Amino acid sequence: MTASTELLIGELDGPHVIVRPLARRQPGLFDHRDANLIECECRLQAGAFHGEIRADLRSNELSAFLDELRALSHSADGLATLSPEEGRLALTLRRDGRGRVRVSGEVVDDADGNRLLFRFDVDPASLTATCESLERALAVFPVVAAPDM
Repeated sequence: MTASTELLIGELDGPHVIVRPLARRQPGLFDHRDANLIECECRLQAGAFHGEIRADLRSNELSAFLDELRALSHSADGLATLSPEEGRLALTLRRDGRGRVRVSGEVVDDADGNRLLFRFDVDPASLTATCESLERALAVFPVVAAPDM
């Protein structure tokens, strides 16, 4: 069985965000900017709210998020942010120095512009597994570099 490329933030039986990369939006494209675009299925469970949206994330955005998550997992306080240009999903993980990691974010319904703001806490120890899942996703959907000029 192959390892999952799902990015899980939180607990499956509690509040969570799951980002599941599905496919490159434009495989083989020579424009590195759009070649990094990945279609993702995103699920949210926070309090009484739950739902699912599709969002396009870029490999380079996920890679930058991974770098910030790694730093956050090794510090007493700090911030990791995923703010995709596409704008349908935004996430911030903030470590407060008191042993708490607060996840806050927003999902946007592209059709009508409806917005759902959410927040929940996660165990700081879960950041390691979150980083590992993001590493697996980036192994399948690596960053396509800009050509040397």
